Amino acid sequence: MRVISHRIEALRAALGDVIFVGSRKDPEYFYPALDVVALTSHNEGTPLTLIEAMANARPVVATSVGGVVDLLGDVVEDGPYQVCRRGIAVDAGDEEAFVSALSRIMRDRSLQQELGERGLEFVEVNYSKERLFEDIKGLYDELSHKKAEKAQVLEELNCKS
Repeated sequence: MRVISHRIEALRAALGDVIFVGSRKDPEYFYPALDVVALTSHNEGTPLTLIEAMANARPVVATSVGGVVDLLGDVVEDGPYQVCRRGIAVDAGDEEAFVSALSRIMRDRSLQQELGERGLEFVEVNYSKERLFEDIKGLYDELSHKKAEKAQVLEELNCKS
């Protein structure tokens, strides 16, 4: 493990402007400072990191695994990587394509802005507090309805015996 951390530190020193901050609980402060959010997972569900990045209008470059594909949306430009409606998708394990995608997004300020804006719109519609509250309310309504139905069935069975 120390060999890896020494290699990472050497890479950080060579790049100069990379800071490893560890675990943070204040995304509202650090996301606005980012130019791009990169996710290199080989396996994911629906990553909160990308939802948070989009909520902060940050463009994302991510491996196209699991729920990432749903977050990024339809492909609008295909090549060694896919420019999607809300981010750039790269096949997992394709390091060259990932570097190429990062290079493109860092050079193309217009694309950064477009992807960031579309991501923000997507999150506002699909992950708002209001929608979450409605989903939870719907779940509770459904569960209480099922409980009432079950109680009614049990009562009817007791009456027949």
